[in-house]
Amino acid sequence: MALRSLPNRRFEAPDRAPIPASMRDFRLTGGLRVLLVEDEALNIIHVEDLLADLGHTVVEVATTMADGVEAARLVDVDLAVLDLNLAGTMSFPVAQALERRGVPFFFLTAYGRWGLEEAYEGVAVVTKPMTRTALQNAIRQTLGS
Repeated sequence: MALRSLPNRRFEAPDRAPIPASMRDFRLTGGLRVLLVEDEALNIIHVEDLLADLGHTVVEVATTMADGVEAARLVDVDLAVLDLNLAGTMSFPVAQALERRGVPFFFLTAYGRWGLEEAYEGVAVVTKPMTRTALQNAIRQTLGS
């Protein structure tokens, strides 16, 4: 049962370079296009609301690993927010697809840094239940300011 569905906004996007330093301050105050990879409907709604409060827009929601990897490869976004555990599977393939394109991301999880692969030790982690401040801090850390 889907609580909400978004229009299919997938399209081919060119490989992207990281956000230039001159754009980071502007992007931190709002206007980020966000990919959300999350499998729990209530968390999707909560994260969308918190990001909207911060002035950002979720342009794509992926609820499965396959959809997350596809979106990470194709959707034009400035930032991705990844649930670390998607239906019992760690979302590292999504993270790898984002890394190949230079799209910054951070993880959401109820388990803190537990289960995080060594390769992602420097990536921000927001613990569920999340707050607006925690998301804002993760965005700042992820975009490097």
